[in-house]
Amino acid sequence: MRKIILVFIILFSPAISFAQADKIFKENSKAVVVVVTYNEKGEAISQGSGFIVSEDGAVVTNYHVISNARDIKVKAGDKILDVEGLILADKENDLVILKIKGEKFPVVKLGDIARINIGEKVYVISSPQGLENTVSDGILSGIREITSDKKILQITAPISSGSSGSPVFNSNGEVIGIATFIIKEAQNLNFAMPVNYIKGKIGSEKVTALKESKIEDYKKTAEYWFYLGLAYYKLGKYKDAIESFKQSITIKPDSAEANLNLSASYDKLGNYSDAIEPLKRAIKIKPDYAEAHYILGLAYGKLGMNKEAIDAFKQAIEPFKQAIRIEPDDAETHFCLGSIYALLNNEDSALEEYKILKNLDPQMANKLFDLITPAAPVKGAEWENIGEDDKTKISLDLSSIKKLPNHYYRVWRETVFKNASDTIKSSKEYNEYDCDNKRSKTLQQTLYKKDGDVKTFNEKKSWKYIIPDTQEELPFMLVCNNDRGKWDKLSEDDETDLYLDWSSQEKLFDGNYRIWAKMVNKDPSDTSESQIGYMELDCENKKALLIILIIFQRDGSTEYLGETTLVSLPANTWRDVPNSNLYYKVCSKQSKGIEETK
Repeated sequence: MRKIILVFIILFSPAISFAQADKIFKENSKAVVVVVTYNEKGEAISQGSGFIVSEDGAVVTNYHVISNARDIKVKAGDKILDVEGLILADKENDLVILKIKGEKFPVVKLGDIARINIGEKVYVISSPQGLENTVSDGILSGIREITSDKKILQITAPISSGSSGSPVFNSNGEVIGIATFIIKEAQNLNFAMPVNYIKGKIGSEKVTALKESKIEDYKKTAEYWFYLGLAYYKLGKYKDAIESFKQSITIKPDSAEANLNLSASYDKLGNYSDAIEPLKRAIKIKPDYAEAHYILGLAYGKLGMNKEAIDAFKQAIEPFKQAIRIEPDDAETHFCLGSIYALLNNEDSALEEYKILKNLDPQMANKLFDLITPAAPVKGAEWENIGEDDKTKISLDLSSIKKLPNHYYRVWRETVFKNASDTIKSSKEYNEYDCDNKRSKTLQQTLYKKDGDVKTFNEKKSWKYIIPDTQEELPFMLVCNNDRGKWDKLSEDDETDLYLDWSSQEKLFDGNYRIWAKMVNKDPSDTSESQIGYMELDCENKKALLIILIIFQRDGSTEYLGETTLVSLPANTWRDVPNSNLYYKVCSKQSKGIEETK
């Protein structure tokens, strides 16, 4: 039965679509008109389409349709009607509302782009040259945001010359857009202005006579070249797009949007250096232009200018947040903000944007997640053995090393377990290293069991400090190009020796210091052979805090306590160290790498 229903739908869907188009045509064709313009000699110079939106004769069409007109006539059915003047002339959006003589005209119903969805069916009633009132259908393939308050619709309904100004209907028979820019190379890639731009302006009683309206030659306007550039960009004709955007900027140098799109066109051709200057101009014109800061960061990143990229990304965060406050459900803005967080290694904030995107646009959410979480290791990995002992063998895929801003790196690592009693044969992990703070975390892990079972985990783990003198230090040193820390003996007695790793010393913003210390037990009766601790010292108040403690037992086992475990650390409280040799040694160092003051 299910197969029969499916076949039924496949067979009759085209008929249903045609029936809907026929219904919309019958209900609205009388309100769709032909607009003809004339020069001073009374000769016809252009023809377009339009539609009636009020019973007293308000007709919507494109600004470029009436460009250079000295007179305009409107053909409605078998009647030729005079145009009294203009109710609206919106050159920025390529729209005009004409006033024709007469009353009780048939009208269309107006919709709202806030209620439309990408992928929904659209219908266009137009009057291409030689034909009057034909209908075509397609889908709404995109909504392009030019600025925060300016959008343009992209449709696939095939329309041709003479169709500019045509109404674009949704399945409910409501006008949602006005066909505006058609290029001969792509009749299935057309643009329409949102109908919202003319709503609320139809009932104006002020009508400007055609002679007083100062209509410009549209091909000499910045708007013409800007929209032509957008069309070429969508077609993949980036060189033509560049020339069009340049022409638009020549006419209107203070257009932040034209500069942004010029940069995007350079980017598509791989001319990243050329892309930077237009973005700087756009930001100078519009300092809170989030998209410009964002794309500038990407351009710098592609040129390897990481410091500049980070600065640009940071500048984009607050404008994107403001945009979200205004329009909380804008998926593209959430994606841009999330990708910035991911590029800046602010994983928690990036995941918050991912969670929001899952409800707004699952496909875009998956794209963002790919930026946060990497895919599986590639085949043909170049595994390099970097360390081996009786228990494990550690290898890195050197071809997978990825450098991130702020001295972070990511790399694939393979660990082979040699213990015969272990159920795990090997593990492949995608790790991230914070080189400045000497710590790492696992982003993705795949476990290969000896029984053939394979399990992959995408759950992010917490940052974990690199333990000196362990195998964990080996991949860190190789990826971050750091030398192994050297233990300097600080003190000794009959029971213990105390060492410090000066290379790990870090001065914090509040004047405190952090450092790794090591204590070796000389008493063979003690169950622990040695202990390594990561501690913070408050030099002003002569106190110390033990953050991490690793205990190496004489039986070969290791106990890890502290920051990244749920096990409480008994010593994890601030303790007085007024006469400690460790305190005097560490606090006499002004910063990492500086010799002890005398």
